[in-house]
Amino acid sequence: ASERPNVELHRLQDDHQLTGSLPYIWREMERFLDL
Repeated sequence: ASERPNVELHRLQDDHQLTGSLPYIWREMERFLDL
């Protein structure tokens, strides 16, 4: 990721389904897609 400026790595403390992180994932998707 460090060699590609358009790539971001976000480590999440969550289980396999990531349901606890969905609000964070949605916020980051909106920011990334400029929605």
